[in-house]
Amino acid sequence: MIWQAIKENEVPGKPLRECRFKRIRLTVLCIEEDLEVLRNHGHSAKRGQQILGMTQEAVVRYANDFKRVRECLKEGWNIEPISYTIGLSKSLTKEYVDMLNEKEILF
Repeated sequence: MIWQAIKENEVPGKPLRECRFKRIRLTVLCIEEDLEVLRNHGHSAKRGQQILGMTQEAVVRYANDFKRVRECLKEGWNIEPISYTIGLSKSLTKEYVDMLNEKEILF
């Protein structure tokens, strides 16, 4: 889920209309599954399961973002519109573009 959040360097108490925002991705947790693991195996197992879930999600997100950047490059887009459209920072988008160009894996 994409959410608009106040940038981390904004000062507390600043009116919302004056704050700068950024887009972030939120993870929806599996609450029922987490509670079952907690009841049956304890806090450590629950935390381990959450870390595994976040790791798997990160790998899938990386692969999907990488593919999206590749597809945008095929269409002739440059870094700024790719970054904005996909929701990645310009520096991460540039890193993906550089990797794609270096390995010549656009197609």
